[in-house]
Amino acid sequence: MTERQLDIVGALEIVQRTRDELGVTLKRDTVKSWERRRRAWDRAGRPTRRAGQECMPDPVGRVNGQDAYRWDEVLAWMKATGKLKSARPAPAPHGDAGARGGQAGFS
Repeated sequence: MTERQLDIVGALEIVQRTRDELGVTLKRDTVKSWERRRRAWDRAGRPTRRAGQECMPDPVGRVNGQDAYRWDEVLAWMKATGKLKSARPAPAPHGDAGARGGQAGFS
């Protein structure tokens, strides 16, 4: 399989994909926190966790010094653990006049 078939993403791409594909806003710091928790869990010997408390999937490697993940695994994990429920909906694009009741681009 090629990387394109695997759909490899880093923390920033997770934030962007979640916003673009799911309409949910995550902060990059949130994703980095998930990565730190996964590393700490790994260092602790991977003790059993309760359902819904599972750590972020293991990275498949590193790209430019950053952990890289399979998007399908991260997406499935976010859905299974309720991470998307606690995130807030992405804001409407600036050109959306209906959201503010005025003309697009004017405030």
